[in-house]
Amino acid sequence: MLPAKISPHFFFADVLRALAVFAVIILHIASDYIEHYGEISNSDWWAANIYNGLVRFCVPMFVVLSGAFLLRPDRAITIKELLLKRLPKLIIPLICWSIIYILFKTIDYKEPLSSINIKEQIKIFYQGPVAYHLWFLYMMIGVYLAWPIINVYIKSASEKNILYFLMLWLITNSVLGIINIITGLNTSVELNIFTGYIGYFLLGYYLINFTFSSGTLNKIYLLGVAGFAISIITPYICYRLGFAHTEDLIATDFTPDVVLCITALFLWFKNKVRDTTSNIFRNIITQISACTFGIYLVHVLVIEFIFSEDRNYYETVQSWNPAWAILLKALIVLVISYIIIKLIKLIPFVRKIAG
Repeated sequence: MLPAKISPHFFFADVLRALAVFAVIILHIASDYIEHYGEISNSDWWAANIYNGLVRFCVPMFVVLSGAFLLRPDRAITIKELLLKRLPKLIIPLICWSIIYILFKTIDYKEPLSSINIKEQIKIFYQGPVAYHLWFLYMMIGVYLAWPIINVYIKSASEKNILYFLMLWLITNSVLGIINIITGLNTSVELNIFTGYIGYFLLGYYLINFTFSSGTLNKIYLLGVAGFAISIITPYICYRLGFAHTEDLIATDFTPDVVLCITALFLWFKNKVRDTTSNIFRNIITQISACTFGIYLVHVLVIEFIFSEDRNYYETVQSWNPAWAILLKALIVLVISYIIIKLIKLIPFVRKIAG
C-alpha cells in the first residue's frame, strides 16, 4: 500500500491499488448498516451486506501488492535501508496522523485542547491505534521488520517450499483460526510463525512471480466467485442464528473466502488488465494509485466530518437507499480525500505524511 513507482507494465497493480482503497471506504461506510441487523429493513441491510461481502479483500490486497513488488530475490534489503529509509515512511505518518486524529476528535467534540491527556494518549498510541484504521500501519511495521528475513528466504526457496509455507499459513489462520473463533479452543502446537499478514506478503510474491496454466486460472477464478458468495452469505447466517462471535468472524481477514477472493482478483487483473485503456481512465487510476496511502490515512477523518451522527443532515442521509447511497458516499469521500492529499503533497516538509 505504500507509494511505489509502478512500471507501466504493471498497470494492473495501479488498478488494484485504486480499487482496494475505494473498497476500504465502502467497507467502512457499509459497516454503519451491517451492525444494525434487525433494526433496519431487510432490503437496506442486504444492500449493505452485499457491498460488505464484495469489498472484504481490500486491506489484505494492500499487503499482497506490497509483497509482490517489495520482495525481490535479486536485491538484498539491508538493515540500514530498512531502518533509515523504509520504516520512517510508516512511522512518521503514523505519529503525525495519530496526532491529527486526536486533535480532530477533541475539536469535533467541542472540547478545549487543554483537555487532552498527553500521558493517556501516549499510552493509547503505544497500544494502538488512536483511530481504528491506523492499525494497518502498526501491522505493516511488523511486516516490514520481517521483510529482510523473508527476502533472504525467497532467494533459495523453491516453489514447493513457498507453497508449503503458504499452506501451513492457510491452515493456521483459516482453519485453526475459525475453530478458535467458534469454539474458543486453541491448539498447543507452536504455529505463531505462520500467523498474521506475513502470509499475504509472501502470497503477493508467489502470485506475481509464478505462472499458472489456463485451466488452473479458471479454477481459481471460480473459487474466487465462490469466495465472494460465501463472504456475502456468512454474515446473514451468523446474524440469523444469533452467533455470539459474529463480529469476530466477519471482521477477520483470514477466512478462506477472503483468501480465495484476493488470489482470484490478483491473478485476474494480472492476466487480463493491460495498459491499453483510454488516457482519461489511465490517468485517473494512476493518480488515485499514487495517493492511495494518503487517501487511506485521511478517509476516516472525512467520513467522520461529513457523515457523523451529530450532523444536522445525518437522518436524511441515512434514509437514502443504501443500494446507491453507499456508493455515492464512498465516491464523495474518495474525491475529497484525494483532493486533501494532493494539497498536502504541495506543501514542503509536510508532504511526507501523505505518502
